[in-house]
Amino acid sequence: MSKTTNLKLRASKEIELIKSFAETAEKDLKNYVKEQRLTRKAITYLFEEGRPEMIQVYVNTVFPDFCKFEFKKYQTKVMKYADRKTLATYYMYHEVSANGEIELIKRGEVKPFAYYIANHGLTAKAFKFLVKEGSSELLEAYLANNNIAQKALLFFIQHGSVSDVVMYFMGSSSDEKDLFIEKLNQLKNTTRYQEICEANEIIGMHAMYMPPVS
Repeated sequence: MSKTTNLKLRASKEIELIKSFAETAEKDLKNYVKEQRLTRKAITYLFEEGRPEMIQVYVNTVFPDFCKFEFKKYQTKVMKYADRKTLATYYMYHEVSANGEIELIKRGEVKPFAYYIANHGLTAKAFKFLVKEGSSELLEAYLANNNIAQKALLFFIQHGSVSDVVMYFMGSSSDEKDLFIEKLNQLKNTTRYQEICEANEIIGMHAMYMPPVS
């Protein structure tokens, strides 16, 4: 196939293009979608059965505006394969679901994640995934832009890494520290309580002198 084409292919031929393992397959698809809109059947095949490399080519070549249904329907794949420029554009046009946010966390890239949460925050589901599965760098980026909701704080204390929990406490305000200790004391007589208190002397002292809330 030439570098560019003005010829609109039938759906079956577009699918053949997507299936291709030719040396120029990715380049051919990129040149085609620059000129022509894939049929809905070909788009469905691409996102549901296409190779990751081909999805990546499509996602980063076709502008992710409102009128293209695939950027909403297959959002998790868009979030997985989009480059930083595409991601930044995507946030402007689409609300990101919890599963889409989780894919963003899975990427492990601090800059696009920090840009997103500075403007959007995280759903409760994605925050829990961040605490349990995300890197300390991503969590630190989150804390630099967002407060942990009171209802999510106990979950964070229970499931975050001890080092991340200590980091949060040491960087928090006096009121946040008091709330932290209040939540921590709900775990008194548990292994988790002991781990956190032993990890940081200041937390241990605060916990010792603040009675548990009934």
